[in-house]
Amino acid sequence: MESDIFVLEKKVDGSSNSYTFFCPENYLEPIKNKGFLGKSYLRHFDQLPQLRIYKNKNEIPLQVIPKKDAGLTHDARLYYALESHEDSTFTAELKPNATTQQFLIDLGKEENWERHLHQFPIIQGDSFWIPAGRVFAYQGESSLLEIATPQNHCLTCFQQNKQLLEEKIDFKNRKMPRFVHDSKPITQNRKIPLTPTFGNFLIEELRLLNLSHESTRGEAHLIIPLEYELKLISRQYEQTINLSKLEPAFIPEKTMNYSISSDSPQRILKIRLP
Repeated sequence: MESDIFVLEKKVDGSSNSYTFFCPENYLEPIKNKGFLGKSYLRHFDQLPQLRIYKNKNEIPLQVIPKKDAGLTHDARLYYALESHEDSTFTAELKPNATTQQFLIDLGKEENWERHLHQFPIIQGDSFWIPAGRVFAYQGESSLLEIATPQNHCLTCFQQNKQLLEEKIDFKNRKMPRFVHDSKPITQNRKIPLTPTFGNFLIEELRLLNLSHESTRGEAHLIIPLEYELKLISRQYEQTINLSKLEPAFIPEKTMNYSISSDSPQRILKIRLP
């Protein structure tokens, strides 16, 4: 392999209020011709989560990742607050005293449905875990990073009939979806899990002081610097990649040992693909 660390490219949406990341085809073509080694790389490429950044004034209407009839799927999303604005609100999950029928009635009328759901102010560093079956919405001018399982799709609740919503919304699981950020200064390396220990990916917030040695044994990684530039150093291939703020890099399982270096303490998202 000429390179074992791949920087994802950015694609701006038509509205310019959000943009996504993708792996260029010219990265993949040489890998496809590498036989067994290439297959091991492509296995994790196929599992790459969808990444989208919402910026400036934006809105996510009330949605749900549909659960399957036989139970919940591993489809999920995580929303991470990159920047906060005082008028921004993330809405998610039914309150303990909310009834299913009254919520669906108000939803059908498209009025007063917000009273049944938790509403959270957006604070930089907070994250919201949205598994299948949980309703959620967002409105405001904050910047959010959306991380979603591959081929993930949502139903817009206002466009569905009552019977379908009863089947696709999980009315029993009412766990609080918000993970409050740690505002303490970074004085040492620390990893904070942001997602449950199951599913298609695991997400950690790495609070990096200046240098961390990492390993991809049995999994691939996505690294996203949240505040400043950083360096990724492949110790096996003697390769150094410079990443800008919010520029994701894919690190395949075959990389094995690598290091993350930053001139300033910062928060980094590390997405693990088992």
